[in-house]
Amino acid sequence: MNIQADRAVAFFDLADDCIRVESSFLTGMEQVFVNDELISKKLSWRFKSVHTFEWKGQTIEIKIRLSGRLLSSVVIEFWVNSEMKDSDEWDLKRVMQQAKQLKAQQSWWKMLLTIFVFGMAGAAVGYSLASLFKG
Repeated sequence: MNIQADRAVAFFDLADDCIRVESSFLTGMEQVFVNDELISKKLSWRFKSVHTFEWKGQTIEIKIRLSGRLLSSVVIEFWVNSEMKDSDEWDLKRVMQQAKQLKAQQSWWKMLLTIFVFGMAGAAVGYSLASLFKG
């Protein structure tokens, strides 16, 4: 499971294969990859959606649904031959709080970087002007 500000990313293992599921919180775009190859893609604004495909003789289903109070959770389930193997769940309130914290940390570093870059540029201009007029 990987928590990002705008989407849920889940990873599931099927023998030697890696299945990655991405579901956007903002656009509703859902994508299923097997070993980084796009297998299924759909735009869904429903409470439930299912991605079904065959892989090495097995029927794979990825079920994505909204649950919880006020549909505040996203659940991604991994099914192989009609048997649930794994699932991941995101609480959207917690995801949004983590996104705010990450954004605050990023803005702090951006501010320090901006001060450093402009400080170095100011020092270079000041040194050049002082050398020019000192003469």
